[in-house]
Amino acid sequence: MKFNVVILQPPGYVQSMVFLEAADYVRHALRRAGYQAGLTKNRMQPDAINVVFGSHLPMPEVLEFPPGTVLFNTEQLEGNALLVTDAYRALLHQHFVWDYSASNLRAVGHDRVALFPFSYVPELARVAKPETPDVDLVFYGSMNPHRHALLTELRTRGLRVAEVNGLFADERDAVMARGRAVLNLHYYPTQVLQQVRCFYALCNGIPVISENYPVDSAPAVYQDSLLTPGPRDFVEYVVDLLGHEDAFQDASRQSLLAFQGSKDAPVLAGTIAQTIKAQAPQMQMAGTVRVPDRINLCDGGTYRPGWLNIGTVARHVPDISLNLSAPLPQSAGSALWGDVPLMPGMATQIDLGDMPARVVDLQGLMQNCLTLLQDGGELKASVPFDLSANRHPDHLRQFTIESWRCYTDRFWEQGWFTERFTLTRCDYVLSAMGKQRHANGTGPEELLTIPRAVDAMRVVLTKTRTTPQDRTLARGQSEDWAGALM
Repeated sequence: MKFNVVILQPPGYVQSMVFLEAADYVRHALRRAGYQAGLTKNRMQPDAINVVFGSHLPMPEVLEFPPGTVLFNTEQLEGNALLVTDAYRALLHQHFVWDYSASNLRAVGHDRVALFPFSYVPELARVAKPETPDVDLVFYGSMNPHRHALLTELRTRGLRVAEVNGLFADERDAVMARGRAVLNLHYYPTQVLQQVRCFYALCNGIPVISENYPVDSAPAVYQDSLLTPGPRDFVEYVVDLLGHEDAFQDASRQSLLAFQGSKDAPVLAGTIAQTIKAQAPQMQMAGTVRVPDRINLCDGGTYRPGWLNIGTVARHVPDISLNLSAPLPQSAGSALWGDVPLMPGMATQIDLGDMPARVVDLQGLMQNCLTLLQDGGELKASVPFDLSANRHPDHLRQFTIESWRCYTDRFWEQGWFTERFTLTRCDYVLSAMGKQRHANGTGPEELLTIPRAVDAMRVVLTKTRTTPQDRTLARGQSEDWAGALM
């Protein structure tokens, strides 16, 4: 059985990187258990059990998860967690759920759940620490009044506290490495232990000082691996602990050794076996997975889950590596979908992004799109406007409404006869200056004539069959009346 660990990231939402270490942990835990496992961003694999992080995030369109998908919940489900919406609870109800906390699993509402706690994995021990830390405590996470009050009081008591917000991966690690210890402070009143914050520091030999937490919200190993105040006041405990270096070092050494002893936790083997038993039949019943009927050109950098992503730039990791402006092959290979036939009428939508401004052979691209779309299918593009100053270095051309007429009103110029495009929508994206001019009363038509007032235009073209009147007009523009002289 193969697993694919997926982190979902809405466009531009860098905070999805908060899941990196947790997802990487799951990948390595699965590999250590003997399974093939990869880690991807926004890419579902139809032939694997997909373990999805971030399914509570608002993606721009509804995702269709492959059969056998597992949702890894990282949100506190009891209380009023900010990101736990009714829609997310409904999604959890539809799928098998993994969670690091048994108390969270009890709140899911069904029994298709399994515990996947965070323990020690040596593969995540990768933070290089300086010989002498230059701060006492490092805290990373969102801020609220409770956390702010504790951090302020710790600073007032003379401790050097570094806060990290908006940094992830190596950039966050560089700050974390400078601290004598990492702080774990609760955000919600439920006080479920944030294993995601704690385990990574512990894997890297950095002690974690935590507020008390309900012991049933985390595996027993955390009781020995975290430095907690017990009945004492939290701030007094931290100040006293860090004020006695020998005692702090001794307590830290014992806590880190305890966590290292949690490697390959037996509960994980049971969780994986239970999941495969429950999910494998769903994958078998689904049979052959259907190739998406929506095509996205991802050379502009936007990969769209649930679409067939085509491109030529390797770093964007397209599903199919193909230049869509070149002559179409009969099929193309895909790591996700196997050999994909490129058949006329296979697509209901094609999203070009800004590729019409980038490709050398725009006519070839438009011809292939007309071929691949079914009747009534939509072609979308977002391209720089002719008078825009917001031009990318890779853009070869800019556009006006007239730029599309050779594919719509004057379709015969492309050698088309029975099919054409119809412009069904055109929206203009105003620049900051354009918005100001519009607010001051400048009309839409005049804005189109003002340099730098419009940044881009977004168009929707619909594939249609030509009418008898269309074909008569096309014949009249042809040297042989479109074959009538033969």
